[in-house]
Amino acid sequence: MNSKYSSLYTSLFLNLIYALFKGLSGYYFQSSWLISIAFYYMILSIMRFLLLRKDRKIKKQLHRKIIEELKTYRFCGYLMFLLNIAVTAIVLQMIHNAKYYEYPGTLIYAFAAYTFYSLISATINLIRYRSINRPILSAAKILSLANALISILALQTALFVQFGDGESSILILNGITGSTVCLSIFIMAILMIVHSTKKIKKLQ
Repeated sequence: MNSKYSSLYTSLFLNLIYALFKGLSGYYFQSSWLISIAFYYMILSIMRFLLLRKDRKIKKQLHRKIIEELKTYRFCGYLMFLLNIAVTAIVLQMIHNAKYYEYPGTLIYAFAAYTFYSLISATINLIRYRSINRPILSAAKILSLANALISILALQTALFVQFGDGESSILILNGITGSTVCLSIFIMAILMIVHSTKKIKKLQ
């Protein structure tokens, strides 16, 4: 399998498993926090499945292929708004219900390393795939970047839990970072829609 797509299949599988686990846990424990996380990963899974499915169905004719990819890219931009609703629900849970991520012992350092690797990797890949004019792959990398931003927020909450000592300041900082992440995803969605719409009109 092409390495460009194997990562998509792997991410899709892991997202589905994680969404199912969090959803069942949320239902069992009656936890809106776990259900919010499950909703986020379910939307992420739907978007990745859409990208894979559409890429397999696109015709081989180059001109038509680019237009179809741009339409899929634009649709993912619309779905980013739905993804942002899930992220907003998570952030609100952090602020109003003092919910947080927690990683025991030294596991938090491993998560920190993985988070920064994901952020750097997603940024580099986004730039790389934009340059080769493959909107579907670019959309996949934008999803990876959005997920990396969520990981940064999760890492912050975990670090505050393990090393912080002021609950009110923690809630404020989580609110600031959470709002920044939500705004970033909203801006990415707008840019995806505007950019793809302009290119589709130009090609047509």
